[in-house]
Amino acid sequence: TTTAIRSPSRSLPLPDSHTNPHRAGTNDLGSLQSSSPAAISSNVCQLHALAREGGVRRTLAVGIPESRFASGGRPFDEKRRATNALIEANAKEVSGSSEFGATMVYIDCPVLFGNETGHWESDGLHMAKLGYQELGRRLAAPVAALVEAEVNGSGAMKGGGAAAASVEANAGAAEADAETNTEAPTEPNADAAATAAAAAAAAADDAHVPAVDLE
Repeated sequence: TTTAIRSPSRSLPLPDSHTNPHRAGTNDLGSLQSSSPAAISSNVCQLHALAREGGVRRTLAVGIPESRFASGGRPFDEKRRATNALIEANAKEVSGSSEFGATMVYIDCPVLFGNETGHWESDGLHMAKLGYQELGRRLAAPVAALVEAEVNGSGAMKGGGAAAASVEANAGAAEADAETNTEAPTEPNADAAATAAAAAAAAADDAHVPAVDLE
């Protein structure tokens, strides 16, 4: 679980690649050691803080997804929503202050739970390969927006709020597009699109064996 990052002897590995997805928070909803939304969100936000300490200026936080146990008012759904709200609040604090010199953007998980979608394993908790592919496709636009902001040099201390708004707008557009069009959304920059597509493909291929699995 994400409580592992509390150990002073452990640090978050930051490879040379500019995109490094990590999964965290889902299993913590049922953990007795980190059961409160405040504790779970704090641990997730520490991952972003560690990334900033490692020189990563822009991070994207995707909310803890729905599941059979945490959707539509089911058990743990209220805790999931409360946790996501706290993560979103932290993201706004980071992006809205020059103190951090970074941009942290929050978006809700764009893949909703559904038994008939083929996106979920039979346990109702983990995404199937098709679900991870859909997640990667829908994250392509917001990831591309972050990459484009980095390429264009729009640092958080000079327009971080604008950069965050751009990512959120791209995320919203991608979600709307996904509801009406099965084709991948158009990216704002060719290089950014290529980077985002590579990251999405890697995330889908390594869905069950991520670089660091902190669920």
